[in-house]
Parts: sequence; C-alpha cells; structure tokens
Amino acid sequence: KEQIRFFQMPQEMRIEIKSQKGGAIMYGIWRRMRQTKESGDHRPDIFILTDADKTVPLSFEGLLIPVALDSGVGMAIGSAQRDSSNVIRENRFSQMLYRAYIVLVHFRLPEIRNVQDTMMGFKAARYSVLEKILPFPLDSDISTNPKLDTTFVPRMAFDEDMLSRIHSSGYEIKEISVTWIKSEAASFRLRDRFRAVYDSLFEVPKDIRGWKKHLLDEACLWLTTTNDYQRWR
Repeated sequence: KEQIRFFQMPQEMRIEIKSQKGGAIMYGIWRRMRQTKESGDHRPDIFILTDADKTVPLSFEGLLIPVALDSGVGMAIGSAQRDSSNVIRENRFSQMLYRAYIVLVHFRLPEIRNVQDTMMGFKAARYSVLEKILPFPLDSDISTNPKLDTTFVPRMAFDEDMLSRIHSSGYEIKEISVTWIKSEAASFRLRDRFRAVYDSLFEVPKDIRGWKKHLLDEACLWLTTTNDYQRWR
C-alpha cells in the first residue's frame, strides 16, 4: 500500500540551525531512516529527491534509479545542463546566471567540477550512501536536542555541500540528461541565487579540499570548452 508521509521540522530546530532547503531535506531523510529503524520495516534501497514544482517529469525516475543503484555511484543527478538535455521555457539570462554560478562552484569545490548541474533538485542516492553523510546521528533525538554536524550547510548551498561529502566518501557522481520545464510555481528567487553563491564560497567546509591552486586550471578549461562557449554566446 502506497503512503505519503509528511515530516515537519520543529520550529525551534529550524531557528537553531538556521535551516533553509538543506536542513529540511536532511531532516526528512533522517525521520524516514529513524522510522524504519524503530519499526523494523523493510529498509528502502534508495531515496529520490525532486522539486515540488515538478520541473522534471517524474517519469525520468526510470532512468535515474538504475544509475543510483550502481555500487560505485554515490548519487545520480538528472541534469538540464548536458548537451542532450531538453530545457523548455527558460530564458537565456537565467541560464547565463546559472552557468556563472556553476563556474564559481567549480572554482571553490574542484572535486565536483565534473558535475554541471549541482543545484538540480532531481537526484537519487542509496540509503547506505546518505546514511554516511547524514548530519544528524540516527541514535539521537534531534527533535529535542539537535546534535547537528557543525560543518553541515543547511541553507542554499546544501547541494554542493552534499555532493562534496559524497565525493569525499569515495563515490562517483553521475548525471543523466532529462527534460527540464520552467514552472510558474517555482519559488527560487534572485536573492536565493545570491544566497547560494555566498554559501558556496564561504559556508561549505574549507577543509574538504583546497581550491586556489585549481582556479587557473578551471578557468582555462571552461574558456576552452566549445560547448560552454556556445552556451554563453
């Protein structure tokens, strides 16, 4: 029997960790894991993340899941930035802003420079992978005592922080091409983009890997990549 469960983060906790996107997602994952552990139910093999406005049709789950189930893959991402991706109703200015953001992310976090669509909400990862990077210990009661990993980023750069942690755990991150349709219900505003830039540059843990020595290499790589150049024209 299919069920829909709604997990709401306690207001006190939301304020305590200054949670935005990332805190809510990881809290939901933690609650589902705790529920499974306490009830003895069958442990889910995989978690699928998607945006509420359904910019990527859910039918693409069929392509995402087999990739995520590969033992060497930590996360599969439905990407709108690959050459074979199909983007509908997105204006060129927004695309340019996002491409500029991705370049900054690659400067700051060179370990995920192969990921072209870090903020895409359509992702899938195995239970065992997310369990390793979960910022809330499974044996703690975070509803009353949030023992949060202090290096975890619960705000707009959550995606980049999560991908860095997955990569640091020894897993590969793979992208597949999907159809992305701009939704009028999207809640991601311009100020959110600036917040994501700030968080990516200053909030994502700096001890994951140094980035300054990669700056020139990444700039040269991006400038000489024909596909990227064509996207900016």
